Amino acid sequence: MPSRIKLSAATQKHNRWLADNTEGTQLDLKDVQLETEVVRGRGLQSAVFENVVFDGLEFVDCDLTGASFFNCTFSACKFTKCTLHKSEFHGCVFERLRASECAITKTEWYGGDLRSASLADCDLSWSYFQSVDLRSATIARANLEGSVWDKTKTHGAKFDAVSLGTEHPAKVSGTDLSADGTGQNSTVSALWVTTGRVGHA
Repeated sequence: MPSRIKLSAATQKHNRWLADNTEGTQLDLKDVQLETEVVRGRGLQSAVFENVVFDGLEFVDCDLTGASFFNCTFSACKFTKCTLHKSEFHGCVFERLRASECAITKTEWYGGDLRSASLADCDLSWSYFQSVDLRSATIARANLEGSVWDKTKTHGAKFDAVSLGTEHPAKVSGTDLSADGTGQNSTVSALWVTTGRVGHA
């Protein structure tokens, strides 16, 4: 069993590192389970997490710019008004993820499971999704300008009033956007490409 720790306690030296204090060290967690807590207003820029279990954590107004996540599991976690600019997610599993009013810009997602996730009022512009499972996810009122969706599974997902951009529309490659997973729903694909707005997939 991985050891259990509180993320808020583990960030103290990281905060000093961010302030260029010689006594500080970059946060680099591996093979631990983070206990349930509300993490509010924390600076987690450039933090590294590997094989970490996030158990019911709620992040509020936190800055995770440039943070890296490798094979992590997020169980019933919530992100509210957080910044995840240029963060990377490699093979991560999100169980019942809820995110609202977050800046998830220029992020990179490789593999991983976002099934049944809910992303509302988030900015996902210029993000890159490769081989990510988004089945039954709900993405509502999100900015997707410049984003790339490569070989993602989005059948059964709901895209509610999202903006796909005009100058730099979102790009889709090898992605199944149909509701039933058969690739037969050409209407959704046409809306995605020509109007920049999607109601329900």
